[in-house]
Amino acid sequence: MIAGVSIDHPAVPVKKEPVRATIYCGGWIAIPLGPKLTRMIYIASANPNGDIPNMFKPKAAYKAGGMPKCLKDYVHKRDKIKK
Repeated sequence: MIAGVSIDHPAVPVKKEPVRATIYCGGWIAIPLGPKLTRMIYIASANPNGDIPNMFKPKAAYKAGGMPKCLKDYVHKRDKIKK
């Protein structure tokens, strides 16, 4: 399991625009299904801190669920470099 919350950090100061969502608690659960297969489940409790236009909601949900692909791409790239 990988878990996280929103934080403020001086290296990335808060700006008025765009409004940042607050993640109260979120994380990934990895369930091994075989030697090269893992089911990834993402769970989060968040506050968008404002309205999200309907046209952007599917994209926001897609991006939130895109982390496993980024991780997979990273692992494949890393493995190619090691060889």
